Amino acid sequence: MLDGWRTEVDALPENPADLNHAIGTTLLVASNEYQYVAAVGTEFAELPAVVCNIGELNQVLLNLIVNAAHAIHQAGTETFLERMRNFGPGILQERVRVMAAPTWP
Repeated sequence: MLDGWRTEVDALPENPADLNHAIGTTLLVASNEYQYVAAVGTEFAELPAVVCNIGELNQVLLNLIVNAAHAIHQAGTETFLERMRNFGPGILQERVRVMAAPTWP
């Protein structure tokens, strides 16, 4: 059911990952946190595989979703729509190298 959400592959630092699948399965894992405070809809664009640590990415997504659900509950908002779209080419390689430097803020 949650194939790929948490596996032994999580220990490997970088592997190609399907972001749409990661978001979808994390929404499923977190559904008990938001089901009474939000209606979540998704419209995924086709994305290329991204090289990342999928376990860490799933944990970040889970934290964001749970925190959003708690904030929605506190604010009294009833509907929450999440749209994921690819609006551009991503981060320029020069910028990635700067961001990956240990001195980057």
